[in-house]
Amino acid sequence: MRTNLFYLALGSASLLAACGDDPPPAPATVRAQIATDLPHVMSASKAALDGTQQALPVLPPQLGFGMAVVQARYPMLNPLLHIANHARARPTDPTDTFDPGAEAKWLNDNVFTDANQIDAGIYKIPNALACTVTSTDDTGATTSTLDADCAAKFDQLDLRIRVEQNDATLRFAIQLDAAHDEPVAFTLRHDAVGATVNLDGAEAAMTALAPTLGETAPNAALTGQISALLEVPGDAHVKASLTIDRDVAVAYGEAGVALDGPAAFHYASAKANVFALELDGAQKFGSLAVALGATTAHAPADAAGPSMDLDLPGATATATFAAGQPLAVMNVSLGDRTTTLARGGVVAEAIDLNPADGRAVGFSVTGDANGSTTAILPKLDLRLTANHAALGDDAPLFDIVQYLVDGTAPQLAASATSDQLKVVAGHFAVVTNPAAYGVSIAAGQCAAETDVIDANTGASYAQWMTQTCD
Repeated sequence: MRTNLFYLALGSASLLAACGDDPPPAPATVRAQIATDLPHVMSASKAALDGTQQALPVLPPQLGFGMAVVQARYPMLNPLLHIANHARARPTDPTDTFDPGAEAKWLNDNVFTDANQIDAGIYKIPNALACTVTSTDDTGATTSTLDADCAAKFDQLDLRIRVEQNDATLRFAIQLDAAHDEPVAFTLRHDAVGATVNLDGAEAAMTALAPTLGETAPNAALTGQISALLEVPGDAHVKASLTIDRDVAVAYGEAGVALDGPAAFHYASAKANVFALELDGAQKFGSLAVALGATTAHAPADAAGPSMDLDLPGATATATFAAGQPLAVMNVSLGDRTTTLARGGVVAEAIDLNPADGRAVGFSVTGDANGSTTAILPKLDLRLTANHAALGDDAPLFDIVQYLVDGTAPQLAASATSDQLKVVAGHFAVVTNPAAYGVSIAAGQCAAETDVIDANTGASYAQWMTQTCD
């Protein structure tokens, strides 16, 4: 069953806010542009990714594991840690298939046909595309049938695509319901593909479709707009961006619940250029800029536990890399104040990054498959606070309350064959509460997390300890 009618364009996601001044293009014109432009954009994107991937330095396994732990415990940091977590070369999967021409052909053969055009530039999506079920019997013979219940519900969506043209750009607006609300639109030209999501339009579509489908309209409010853009300036050269064009706010709750009250779910993120990525496969160069605006989220109390509130002041970073050059990750910040996670209205966890040094840090990583050296600019001072009473758990033997890398031009080194971190220059410390479980090492020394058995309880735990360098 083919359910993702426009998934190739959705995967490329971008926005070109174009209003078509030209007459609606004929189906043959639409098909011709899809057949040439979509494969060109996707092929150039893959070439750019393949060409730049091997230019990335390999991050040491210690840092990769550390990021995984931080992501699991502090999911609010995922937008920032996504940069470093993917800054490593990965082998190509020989089983992967890549045929953008085939995807363009599927769209032309199944969506943008003469038969599907019901008015100038308007294409009705046949229910067979979403509701055909294919089964295979014991002999290997296949049978395709139309799921009647699915088809009836699908037809009630009144799903259509409106196509307009502005010079060399095609714009595809997804229409829903009898009012033909357009919550999503895609654009395509020879050197770009894109999409925009209008949350206000999505709310209108939900409200209109609910009674049509025999359901109650959800108690929800959505505002804002998100867009993205994938451009191809040249062969094996792409630029991608994601933008919150208007402040995003989402709220929903049970029927009758006030959407501005504590019993409703809330999410908000400020207008921002969330990220901009450039990959040049020919020059073996890449860059990434992240600038997530202030973001908050509230999950109401339920049977599973009390309410949860996230306050992320922002997340920024810039990264650049080129073949034979260090990976530079600069201006890593979590905003201008403490990041907090509250449980039941009480702050349960808090994070501060370089609070006395501009709340930002930079890294320069030089390495290969054998190991790496990381220079920290000017220093790393990550402070963590956990209120176990608010978290509703038992306090552990100790809490790590600070990671500190400071001194003159501090540098850490790691090897692919060891789990140790070596202080090349400066000073490294893990501060704990109680303090007896921490570690402080100077230049020339090494440390690693070591499994320890508590003499009193027999429980095992991991503790950073000084070790003889391998």
